Amino acid sequence: VLVVHEDNSEITSLKDLKGKTIASIASFSIADEISVQYPDINQIHYKNANEALASVSQKKTSAFIGSIGVISYILERNYLPNVKIIGDSGLLKPGDTALHMGVLRERPIQRDILQKALDAVSVSDLDRIEKRWLPLLPKQSDGLEDLKLTFKEIDWLLENSSFSLADDFAWPPFAYLDHNDEFSGIASGYIELIGNRLGVRFKPEYGLDWTEVLERIRNRSLDVMPAVAYTKE
Repeated sequence: VLVVHEDNSEITSLKDLKGKTIASIASFSIADEISVQYPDINQIHYKNANEALASVSQKKTSAFIGSIGVISYILERNYLPNVKIIGDSGLLKPGDTALHMGVLRERPIQRDILQKALDAVSVSDLDRIEKRWLPLLPKQSDGLEDLKLTFKEIDWLLENSSFSLADDFAWPPFAYLDHNDEFSGIASGYIELIGNRLGVRFKPEYGLDWTEVLERIRNRSLDVMPAVAYTKE
């Protein structure tokens, strides 16, 4: 979404930012997309979304583009006055920012079980998770889906009821460590819900950076990554 200062009524889309300066995060792919699609927009790189939003609040930059989840989380927990969300930036397609759970390729049964558990998450459960972590999103209506497993999947779960899980836990509000240094965030809400529905346990492993997490999943010493996105690689 596109965020600007609340006093700014001239900017309604990225096209209005030609010749202006936008806050971005150098390590994020969206900074590259801005450079490619809108080369006339100047960028100032910040370490994180909190600093980028603060630059808009202080009128150091004209706008910031980021995830509605991250922005919602920051604005809910930090005093950053005078900013407003204009709407979808149109820079990326919805599928480009979709998050998934990652499991080992040779475990199709585990993949299918987790997918069924995700498919069975009711709209009311989604609303509860989003209301807690994404207060800026609109409330959804209620609904319910049944979880139906095959006999083969049930047998597999009887033999596999505990799974290791890891992340660098540095991406609030999706996956991060709370004040007790425990796995928290939107992904933890899904993991807790799925664990309760399936009667299984997910055991977070801490102290790994992102490179180490990827290496663990590659060498098959890790079962689940709670929040990952597809890339060309």
